[in-house]
Amino acid sequence: MAQGGESSRTGDLEAVLRSAGLRITRQRRMILAILAEGGDHPDALALFRRAARQDPSISLSTVYRTMKVLEERGAIQRHTFEGGPARFEQADGAHHDHLIDLDTGAVIEFRSE
Repeated sequence: MAQGGESSRTGDLEAVLRSAGLRITRQRRMILAILAEGGDHPDALALFRRAARQDPSISLSTVYRTMKVLEERGAIQRHTFEGGPARFEQADGAHHDHLIDLDTGAVIEFRSE
């Protein structure tokens, strides 16, 4: 069950999609929940795989379209790390930097002046 902050973030992302004229389908709601709940920086394929575990009928194009609209509206940020796929995170956080674990591909956030 989502905590208050997660459901609030999901609601904020839903509002962004609605303002862009998109319907909030069960599949889009699932994508938004995965974004809100995860503390990582998933790429579109990782989002698709997580969503497909819950609903095998979801399409990769739904994930790409949803992420594109969220990015165009400034709700998420796209990060392209050398040689890898674009990864996403919500744009509502304070400025921070990223390191990439070369062995695992994990994205590590840190703050530095």
